[in-house]
Amino acid sequence: MSLNALYGELSYCRGRRNYWQGSADEYARRIEEYSSLVSDREEQLRIARDAELKVEVLPEANSTVKSDLGKVGTTLDSCTGAHDVSSTVPKIADSNEAHIDEAKSALGQLIERLESELSGFQGSLNTAREGKSYSDSRVRYYDDRISSTRRAINNYREDN
Repeated sequence: MSLNALYGELSYCRGRRNYWQGSADEYARRIEEYSSLVSDREEQLRIARDAELKVEVLPEANSTVKSDLGKVGTTLDSCTGAHDVSSTVPKIADSNEAHIDEAKSALGQLIERLESELSGFQGSLNTAREGKSYSDSRVRYYDDRISSTRRAINNYREDN
């Protein structure tokens, strides 16, 4: 191979190496971005699941409230001589049931959305990691070619 051809090879390899380094840098940026998004969604999902545990006990708590209100109504009936307080007071808590059902439904939808987003971000993160790994391997490949071409240039002797 002539000296000009070796310098041409060196220039080509440097260009390819720079291209793959740029690709690796872009994948590194994406890895950072998706890692942050994954962490964020994992935290949001943890919070939502903690809230889900609290919402699950609300129907029982509402039943307890209704029962306690009934007892208060019975006490008021006997104190006042009325007979309709004990049947009316527990109705105060009736609207809670609809709100509890709405809260459970909304929280379930939120958890599904967060799980879907998390899955998508994890997939994108894995793709970015694979892309970076491949790009890094190409950078190493061209680094090796650059080194061997430089050695060939340094050892070049023209035959006369």
